[in-house]
Amino acid sequence: MSKILKSFGMAALLVALLAGTGMAATDAAAVDGTVTATFTLGNIADTTFDPFTPGSTATEDVSDVSVQTNNGWKLTVEDVSGGLADEPGYMELYAAGAYVTGADTSLDAMFGVLVSGIGDNGVSGGTFDAVTDATDLTDGNAHNLIVEATPTGSTPASVDLRFSQAVSYDDPAGTYRIDLEFALISNA
Repeated sequence: MSKILKSFGMAALLVALLAGTGMAATDAAAVDGTVTATFTLGNIADTTFDPFTPGSTATEDVSDVSVQTNNGWKLTVEDVSGGLADEPGYMELYAAGAYVTGADTSLDAMFGVLVSGIGDNGVSGGTFDAVTDATDLTDGNAHNLIVEATPTGSTPASVDLRFSQAVSYDDPAGTYRIDLEFALISNA
């Protein structure tokens, strides 16, 4: 019987040793996820000044440009015309689908673009931090129209733009054009 008890004791000891040596294994795993910044800029329609009268300033409002983002943002504008006179910030003579060559092919006054109705453009209970003077595009670089705005969330914000162009009696008759590129950029 003592052999049986010794054998049973050895078996119990072996089970205890095996259980104590960590027959179970553990591991850890990290799970990451990144929410990317999303920006949606609504379609900004082509605009035609009508009429373009010498001695006056033509203005045209472009309303309800939709902006939606989950990140802080700013809105920039740049003259990307690349007209033959290569005078950024000025409307240039345009005919038959191309810019016209010549010595005096741009209007005398620079083109203006700004956010109109600044106090009425609310975003998440606040207002845009918008420039208050018409943007000077004559250096050929992108310039801020809205310097800083909070994320819009699921409800798009509405931005109203105003284009303006003074026309001089010295400006030759013709059709003039400027091509603008608007960009919605993260400021976070």
